[in-house]
Amino acid sequence: LYNINRQFLLSLVVEDAAQTAIEALQQGRKPVIAVENTGESLLREVLARRANVSELIDEMEELKANPDQDKEAAKERISIIKEQVDAKMASVQLDEPPQFRDLMEVMLERIGNIKVMKRYGVYETEKPSSEEYLNEEAALLKLIRDLPPMPLSALDVINQKLRDHGYEPTEVSGRTVSLHKELEKGRWVPEEHKKANAVAAVAGYQNGSYDCITITRAGSTGISLHATGRFEDSDVRQREFIVAQKAANIAEFLQWMGRVNRRDQVCEPVMRTLETGLPAEARLTMMHNAKLRRLSANTTSNRDNSNIEGESLDLLNELGDSVALGWLTENPRIASDLDIDLPTDEDSLDRRTQDCPYINKLMGRLVMVPVAKQEEILATLGQRFAEKLEELEQQGINPFKVDVY
Repeated sequence: LYNINRQFLLSLVVEDAAQTAIEALQQGRKPVIAVENTGESLLREVLARRANVSELIDEMEELKANPDQDKEAAKERISIIKEQVDAKMASVQLDEPPQFRDLMEVMLERIGNIKVMKRYGVYETEKPSSEEYLNEEAALLKLIRDLPPMPLSALDVINQKLRDHGYEPTEVSGRTVSLHKELEKGRWVPEEHKKANAVAAVAGYQNGSYDCITITRAGSTGISLHATGRFEDSDVRQREFIVAQKAANIAEFLQWMGRVNRRDQVCEPVMRTLETGLPAEARLTMMHNAKLRRLSANTTSNRDNSNIEGESLDLLNELGDSVALGWLTENPRIASDLDIDLPTDEDSLDRRTQDCPYINKLMGRLVMVPVAKQEEILATLGQRFAEKLEELEQQGINPFKVDVY
């Protein structure tokens, strides 16, 4: 659910990321767009579905899983199957780039795969056959296909929109398959290629051959994208760093920022983070800020950090967990709907092994309830958290402050 939520939020800001980059270029700045996930594995899975090669892929997986066979013959057969799969996937043409609903269809299909383990690591895959399951699956499939367009392949959509406006994009992503739009028919076709040459991409961006660059985790270290006058052909336009998807690893996020904000720059970059404004995104922001605070506490003994994003409250802590548990206890129906087990008398409100389990589960699954209810839940939790914190402050036992004598 965490990964699906991150992909969902990214899909919602892809168009904004492209438009923000275009506006930056029109205003004389050079954009650097950061996206953690390339979406390559999802793209390959969608292309495989469109190419109708599921049977070939199943055969290939079965050959890999079954040890009771001639290994050389199996290896040769796998190689032949892979060539057939690649050829069929390369011939796929799409009217539009893959959408978030395609991902949801893939996830629905995965839910219906039951792996039956046998001896020596051999397994078989079965699908449920009950009428009840098939009816529920059909109902869910209809809801999925009614979802509005939300691009799944962020890098391809951003690059194409920039080209449509006359700008030349490049990327440091490490992916080996991408989509491009045909000029004549306007259809999207896949293209297999080697990993892009990061050195050439960065050099072209820095000397003005490319107008915009998109980086993923592959571009978090070893490159410089700042506005520098070090070379005669340097493009010294101010950089605008656009975060379309935050890196889960806080060290990689800070390294991203260090690509455009470096020594010998002629001007400081503009830093911009894109968010949807949905309450369900609040947990990701809280997690991001909590990592920044821990990093600052470890290095400077101070929880404050200049990169912390604006937020009214940080609920991902023991106090927030206590507030969340109280609210869930008052609302057992919602706790049940979100599959959150409430403590019983037997475990005496034991926290078990997970840190802050109730607030993490509640915030992580908030995306599964309507937005109006999300806002109501967050407002209630925020109010109770503030009241409890004020009470502790009056008692002189604020858990987030260290008294120095």
